[in-house]
Amino acid sequence: MQNPRSIETVQQKEDYERHQRLELLKVQKDLRQANAMYRGGGSSLQDELVRRLHHDSFEWVSRSRESSFEVVSRNGSFDLCEEPEAEPYVVVVNAPANSPSTPQQACTELEDQNVAASDATSLFVQRLVADMIETAVAQCLVSRVVKAAAVDYSDRWIAAGTRSMESADMEIKCRHAALATEALAAFYAARAQKKLVRSEANRYDCFKSSATHCGCAEVPRR
Repeated sequence: MQNPRSIETVQQKEDYERHQRLELLKVQKDLRQANAMYRGGGSSLQDELVRRLHHDSFEWVSRSRESSFEVVSRNGSFDLCEEPEAEPYVVVVNAPANSPSTPQQACTELEDQNVAASDATSLFVQRLVADMIETAVAQCLVSRVVKAAAVDYSDRWIAAGTRSMESADMEIKCRHAALATEALAAFYAARAQKKLVRSEANRYDCFKSSATHCGCAEVPRR
């Protein structure tokens, strides 16, 4: 028959192992939840998770060392079970292959990676925005140049048409003025000719009438 104390010790051991399994399952569940939240969140959640797991694991190992239970041997005797010295472990979500040895280094590396990724994203966004602004400005400048060229061409075409119309009008006016001058000169020439003819006729008439009244003309002597 087994000693009742041995039976009680075995039950305590089973309870303790069950409690450890429950705590381990709880830690794994929290780890999965934190991992899911980290995928949709930021780096601050991972840093907080690393610090909390490090603290919990250290307390768990310390508690395990202080409350070491008695193991019952086959012959009914029992001895104290001294657990080997173990360093506190750290669980890092999505850690790289060559992870640092200390949580501080892990946090520092993760922060550096996040800062580098943020800087790269910001640089890409800045370049994209700069390209978009440059393209918009270039399109605006091209549009302004095209509009200015169209306006200049229209002004030149209108000015050329206006000058051609003015030149034609001036040519017509000059031609009319020349014709009017020629006609006026011909009119004055004809008038002068008529005056001359009329004067000659008047002189002849006067000479004839004076000769008729005198009867005869005095013959000049030789």
